[in-house]
Amino acid sequence: MSSKLGIFLRKALIDDMEFVFRLRNDPSVRDSSINTSEVGFETHSQWYKQKLNDPNTHLFIVVINGESVGQTRIDIQGNQGVISIVIAKEHRSQGYGREAIQNACKLVFLEDSRVEEIFAYVRLDNATSLKVFRKAGFSQEDVVKENGIDCHKTVVRKNEFLSRELGGTEYVPPFPKVLRLEPASACNFKCVHCPTGLDMNPNVGIMSWEIFLRVFEKIKNYSFRVIVLYHGGEPFLNPNLIRMAQALRPIAERIEFNSNASILTNGIIDKILEADVIDRISFSIDGNSPEENDKIRVGANFSKITANIKKLINARNNLGLQRPKIFIANTQIPETASPNKIQVPNFLEDVFQEVQSDINYKCTYALIWAGMSIKPGVTEPDNNFCKHIFNTFTIRANGDVVPCCYDLTTEMLMGNVLEQNPEEIWQNKKYQGLRKSIAAFHPPKLCRGCEVLFPQAVMTKKDIKIT
Repeated sequence: MSSKLGIFLRKALIDDMEFVFRLRNDPSVRDSSINTSEVGFETHSQWYKQKLNDPNTHLFIVVINGESVGQTRIDIQGNQGVISIVIAKEHRSQGYGREAIQNACKLVFLEDSRVEEIFAYVRLDNATSLKVFRKAGFSQEDVVKENGIDCHKTVVRKNEFLSRELGGTEYVPPFPKVLRLEPASACNFKCVHCPTGLDMNPNVGIMSWEIFLRVFEKIKNYSFRVIVLYHGGEPFLNPNLIRMAQALRPIAERIEFNSNASILTNGIIDKILEADVIDRISFSIDGNSPEENDKIRVGANFSKITANIKKLINARNNLGLQRPKIFIANTQIPETASPNKIQVPNFLEDVFQEVQSDINYKCTYALIWAGMSIKPGVTEPDNNFCKHIFNTFTIRANGDVVPCCYDLTTEMLMGNVLEQNPEEIWQNKKYQGLRKSIAAFHPPKLCRGCEVLFPQAVMTKKDIKIT
């Protein structure tokens, strides 16, 4: 299968054995892989021949202008596949990886009727690979351990993938299975890298119970894979947060949200555990030290926040409950727009040492949010697909619908569910125009600088004031 970049995927042959061997043992490849061990040729030879003859393995060579530049493999178990990809060092950063992933997924979905979803596992410190898979249409599902290494678990699903790949610019995707609902757009912090903290958000408030009930009437007959009770504010500022989660539980496979943990009182912990309806909570702790966290997250008290989180974990464990699963969302602001691999800071591992097995880390570099005056490193997008406008429906605290989780300030109002049905909004001219503009590599102002579409869209310390 060929692509607009001239990539061609062909099935691997026995003659490709030495080429794949060299790729596997490239130090830069092993350094980013889950398995970092060097492989001997005899071991590789046995493995390669087995994979060539395995009906549950799809092994492709990535070819550009007649030259082999990489390989991608999808291993099948049941109705699921797991994909891996390697592009030769001299051919990276040219978009080949994303196109190869998309083409491999398309081939397998079309030719192997068993496969309904394809997963990719990416090391937490491999931000580059994570971005490539996200640009190829993969969504982040979880943080899991593979061979003892913490990894992002990402997924692409057959119906969603083929619909957008084969549907053309006039295609209207089915109503999404991910719902973002904002309990509170207000926040008690003044984070220096957030539009809400910088007082750029004109729509700050708390969703009332009455508004929630009106919204719930509009969505109660849907079934969602995930409901995220978060959109940039602090959810625990809403006194009805747990009550909302209880109402939403029957229509959601998973309920989750983000919090700053500052008002995680004993009473709130008791309510969370008594209700037992929240699957995941991500607590935000930023920077590379306790001091930097408190400078970035103005209003934070590192010691108090970490004590609150540990209190929740211990109370949950004492009751023998499995949820909520706890994540630490760590945002780092690098010195340059081309930072090194991101890693879990030592100060977090130290403070959570006693509950380390109960913590999952999600480390990212700071985004350039919509509405901020910071410019990305380049002006042209290198991707024309955004999963958010295909997979997620986002409702703000006043019923406004915005395209994605990056639009914290309602820069692009798509409609209001208090006035229209969700399906009408999802299919309207605004949404269709947005999808077409991104597909044509001409994204609107909202998207300019977003890391989904633009490379090097990273906020640096020179862009923001940290006192």
